[in-house]
Amino acid sequence: MASTRDIKRRLSSIDNTRQITRAMEMVAATKMRKAQEAVRAGRAYGERAQELLAEVSAESDGRDQPLLARRPVKKTGIVLVTSDRGLAGAMNTNVLKAGLEAASVGTARAGSGQSTFIPVGRKAEQALTARKLPMTAAFSGLLDTPEYQEVLPIAEILINDFTDGKLDAIDLVYPKFVSTLRNEAVVERLLPATLPDKSDGGAGTKPGAKALLTFEPSPEEVLTALLPRLIEIRLFTALLETKASEHSSRMIAMRNATGNAEDLLDALRLSYNQARQQAITTEIAEIAAASATK
Repeated sequence: MASTRDIKRRLSSIDNTRQITRAMEMVAATKMRKAQEAVRAGRAYGERAQELLAEVSAESDGRDQPLLARRPVKKTGIVLVTSDRGLAGAMNTNVLKAGLEAASVGTARAGSGQSTFIPVGRKAEQALTARKLPMTAAFSGLLDTPEYQEVLPIAEILINDFTDGKLDAIDLVYPKFVSTLRNEAVVERLLPATLPDKSDGGAGTKPGAKALLTFEPSPEEVLTALLPRLIEIRLFTALLETKASEHSSRMIAMRNATGNAEDLLDALRLSYNQARQQAITTEIAEIAAASATK
């Protein structure tokens, strides 16, 4: 059995760790609430943008739009969105796994060596670097509360690579916030963009109804200006989803770590009391033996 001094040292160390994990849990909980509000607002904004796209596409077939162009997929870009920091449970691992699976599917369809990655978040970049996988660009150091302008350089690179023919398709992989206890890695096709199905009458309208709208200068030019903004909105929404997932995952991970530390402290306190009792019993026995020999 370990000495009481060793047990006391371990008790002190684990108690300090428990205080740190409890503080990190509280910080993550505060940030999580703000991130959840941002996700709800971002989703509503994205839904309205899709409704606007449906209204414009009802007046334009988008035949000459470069962001709608579909061609044989020879090279695919995978945008991996993760956090910059760890201690967030399995969130980053799940996103990486989903991204690698998406790349393997794309490679199987297009031929070997035809996938490249665009990591957004330091954890994704580190994982791809360790695996020596190709990267077109890398982004990290995003704010705890993402701002719209942060996605503009990312969107610019993706749009340019797609329109220049360097990439034939781009997939977006990120952790979608479901609830405080759950997030799931999703894979969505970012480019080429897809127009809503006109057979359903467009989003936000009743079947058979047609909105009385006038587009200036023309529906085609409005669509040309709208499509890049929609790519930016989808990237921004992915950042918001990632931040909400990160903070909720970290809160749960730190809560579990705090609980494990408390269980370990209870076990060590029991061991400490047993060691003390054993030491006292041994000392009493030695005193009694010494008295008997006199």
